[in-house]
Amino acid sequence: MIKNEQQLKVTKSQMNNLQDSIKICHTQKNDMDEDMFNIMISGIKSQIDSLKKEINEYEELKNTKKTIIIYDLDEFPEALIKARINKNLTQEQLAKHVKLKTQQIQRYEQNNYRGISIQRAIQIGKMLGIRLGDVLPDKKVKTL
Repeated sequence: MIKNEQQLKVTKSQMNNLQDSIKICHTQKNDMDEDMFNIMISGIKSQIDSLKKEINEYEELKNTKKTIIIYDLDEFPEALIKARINKNLTQEQLAKHVKLKTQQIQRYEQNNYRGISIQRAIQIGKMLGIRLGDVLPDKKVKTL
């Protein structure tokens, strides 16, 4: 998942490099076994498709305002990142809103919010407008 503009820039560069690799492979096609060539091109195209999906997801989050709703607490870390992107906040801007250093938000996102306190996660989630969906059918906390 692309988490910031720098990663977007790097991902686009990687995709361009892979597209250039395909062009180079086509110029050297006569020197290769046909099956090997096809396997190599297929692998490169698969990587390009994967990078395109990541780029599209990031750009859609950034350019289309959405409400982030989670239905499983395992989704919460990714929802925090997606909500920040969707609100067009940089890591630095989010840090200012929640009175943290930018490096702390960077560490949280790099580690997918592992190790964050529940209080801090709730604070960030509320600030970003994340909503909890129907985790339980009757919407009440239950002990099972």
